[in-house]
Amino acid sequence: YKNAYELMKVNTDYNFIGDIEAREITYSNADVIICDGFTGNIIIKLAEGIASQFVQMLKKIMLKDMKSKIASLMLKKSLYAMKKELDSDEQGGVPLLGIDGIIIKAHGSSKEKAIKNAIKQSVIFHESNSLQMIKDYAKKHIKE
Repeated sequence: YKNAYELMKVNTDYNFIGDIEAREITYSNADVIICDGFTGNIIIKLAEGIASQFVQMLKKIMLKDMKSKIASLMLKKSLYAMKKELDSDEQGGVPLLGIDGIIIKAHGSSKEKAIKNAIKQSVIFHESNSLQMIKDYAKKHIKE
């Protein structure tokens, strides 16, 4: 982590922010957060659980009475778009970095839609030549 921090700090190819607090994960300007796999998994699972609970609470409120039902009908399109954005199945998975190959990490409980989208992510990752760019960057900047 210290080596990665130092390498990233001096690079001008992106906006390096540095350390952030856990409460800043969801609203900071960071596009990438570096942490160990265990911590990252906890962060992701916690965020998904909170999002799922939020959607359930919102549904309950929207169906509470006739006034709420009418209001929710007026917001239906926007609420559906928000729900879709919070749905991990829409993304499917994310690249696992730090290895020599393409691996898309998906949930063990992934259903057909998530697996389909994870495969799409692997195609996007492959076609973007991201793995080779990472390797080239590492060769140029990392001194062993």
